[in-house]
Amino acid sequence: MSKRSQIRIGSWSVHHPRLTLAAWIGFVTACVVLGAISGTKTLDNGAVGESARGYAIMNEHRLWGPPRELAYLRARRGPVPSTVTRDVERRFRELGLAPDLKQSPDGHSAVVVAELGRQIRVEQIRAAVAAAARAHPGLTIEETGDISADQARNRTVDRDLHRAELLAIPVTLLVLLFAFGSLMAALVPVLLALSAVIAGLGLLGPLSQLFPVEDSAKTVVLLIGMAVGVDYALFFVVRSRAERSRGARVDQALETTLRTSGRAVVISGATVAIAMAGMYIVGVRTLSGIATAAIAVIGCAVVGAVTVLPATLRLLGPWIDRGRIPLLPRAAAVSGQRSSTASPAARSLLPPVQPRCSPRSPTRHSRCGCPSRATSR
Repeated sequence: MSKRSQIRIGSWSVHHPRLTLAAWIGFVTACVVLGAISGTKTLDNGAVGESARGYAIMNEHRLWGPPRELAYLRARRGPVPSTVTRDVERRFRELGLAPDLKQSPDGHSAVVVAELGRQIRVEQIRAAVAAAARAHPGLTIEETGDISADQARNRTVDRDLHRAELLAIPVTLLVLLFAFGSLMAALVPVLLALSAVIAGLGLLGPLSQLFPVEDSAKTVVLLIGMAVGVDYALFFVVRSRAERSRGARVDQALETTLRTSGRAVVISGATVAIAMAGMYIVGVRTLSGIATAAIAVIGCAVVGAVTVLPATLRLLGPWIDRGRIPLLPRAAAVSGQRSSTASPAARSLLPPVQPRCSPRSPTRHSRCGCPSRATSR
């Protein structure tokens, strides 16, 4: 994106804030719907080298069998009683399965393996194994298998994602509250980052059809999206507040911000995306999926920062400073000017430290600058 087109798009967003917000909401909604329709294609295996070649051969010759589930039995003392293994096999047969019993050489452990049919659900097998465990409390009887392992991994990823949400968002908001001293100024970057994350998660579905991703890609989208989204929003919010503290109108402050911080956001986002794209060169499918997820959310964060963020600041105007936290100082002044938003404690310290320059003071007419040839002679 050229500098002229980026400024033109940002200026249009400033002058049409409501339409820009509506378009952004529509974009995020479309991403979510598209992701729900396409679904997310997960990576079956991230093998490389000879392992990847072996998997490719097995796929080519269709050597993969149907998914299998099994009941694991272990006796605390002595071998597993045959009555227990027959009981588990009977429960499997009642579900329409063909169990296959395998025992360790010493008889202390045994597994009952069964291939799943289309009409059998894992929950039915899990319930049958749990009933056998209750009927024989003296033994360890547990259920696992191909589908059960996938479900357990998905639960772990969802739990990690939920933990990241609980930690990342409140901590980010708390830091921004200390930085800005007002609730509204702290909420704007967080909301922008969240909307970029939601859009990135939606785009992950169709993109995963080309580059399958692991389950951890959702966590990558959340963490990177929150990081770059908040960072890019800070560029805008800080610079626009600084311009307004100099006396500029809201639209003038945003125009200046688009020419300066807006360009920095675009260049920063492009740099990060190019760096992430370097993982495609490695040829590892796991890294390619992570790069795809990261580039998607970074692109959403950049687009939101140069369009919806200026529109939001235009609508808020002076309200960006509302919701001030009493115990926290407001944003400091810039360029050496006294800020009217400085805290009372800070203002009380300013007069004593100001230089007292009388009309006859020799420093009144002094000029400061770098030495040149004219002044050095």
